[in-house]
Amino acid sequence: MIIGNCKTQHRCLNCVFFYYFYSERVSTRQRLNCNDSTLTLMDVRALVVEDNQVNVRLLLALLKGKDITDIEVAEDANQAFEALQTGSFDLIFMDIQLPWTDGLQLTTAIRDHPLVRDSRIIAVTAFSTPEDRRKAAAAGCDAFVPKPVRREELYRVIDEQLAARGE
Repeated sequence: MIIGNCKTQHRCLNCVFFYYFYSERVSTRQRLNCNDSTLTLMDVRALVVEDNQVNVRLLLALLKGKDITDIEVAEDANQAFEALQTGSFDLIFMDIQLPWTDGLQLTTAIRDHPLVRDSRIIAVTAFSTPEDRRKAAAAGCDAFVPKPVRREELYRVIDEQLAARGE
């Protein structure tokens, strides 16, 4: 669970209390949101932009293992743009090598979209040199996960990115 959007220390303490009191009933796919002294739980919504079906199945299984079940899949830039019309996403997993438009170009194109501004974009790619990481960051990616995707690393990045989104 992610605790986020606390404006004062008092509200933050309320969040911490809520978290510990309800931790057995709250899954990791839910985010605790504090606005105007109101505590709410929000499901995490994810978009997977990946053209390889084996990688899609792997990411879906890993995300479901993290209790993230509100997931849309896009196989190319056109499908990604269509998915963005359905609402905002907390996390976007972006393959760098997509057909027609690569993931970095797509990231740059969607970064200013009103429904993507607060999303955390995670580059997922087999290209993992320091230069590839720099290019991903320059394009607007918030994090980087190399392929083959390892569960522990993916879960660590998810937790970090959801925490950063909630700040």
